[in-house]
Amino acid sequence: MGIPWFAIQTIGNRERVAASNLASWSIESFLPLWAERVERSFQRLRDGRRQTVREERVAIVPMFPGYLFARFNISDWPLIRKEHGVRVVRTAHRPSLVDEWVIEEIRQRMDGAGVIEPVKRRAYEPIEQNDVVVLRAGAWAGLTGLFIEGLN
Repeated sequence: MGIPWFAIQTIGNRERVAASNLASWSIESFLPLWAERVERSFQRLRDGRRQTVREERVAIVPMFPGYLFARFNISDWPLIRKEHGVRVVRTAHRPSLVDEWVIEEIRQRMDGAGVIEPVKRRAYEPIEQNDVVVLRAGAWAGLTGLFIEGLN
C-alpha cells in the first residue's frame, strides 16, 4: 500500500487556495471539479416594460464544496494541522482514510480538462452503482456523492 488519501475540510469557497497551500508543502491534493448548470432569472426594463429574463450557464465548481482530498504520510499530519483554513476530517481523533478506489472512480469520470460532466437523468430512471448523485431535499440537500449500493 502506498501513501494514503485523506479528506480535508476547507474554509468555504477556498478549496483551490487550500490545494495550492498544500502543494507548497509538497503534499499532493486532489480537488474534483464538475460542471454545474446554474439557472438565474432577473428582471430588466425594455421599452419601458418590465421583462423577466432567464439565463442558464455552466459553472465549474468543486464536486464536494468545502472539501478536497490530500495524500500524505501520517507523519506529515502536524504540517497540515498548522496550515490555515484546512482541517483533516477525523474519526475518533484520528484522520479518516479515503480508499484509493474512491479517488480512482472520481478520476475516471473526468474529461481532458479535469472536470466531471454531470449526467442528466429523468426522475424515473433508476440510479446505478457509481452514479454521481446530488441530494435535493432534507438536511443534506445540495451535497454531492457517489452512489455505491442501495439498501434492500
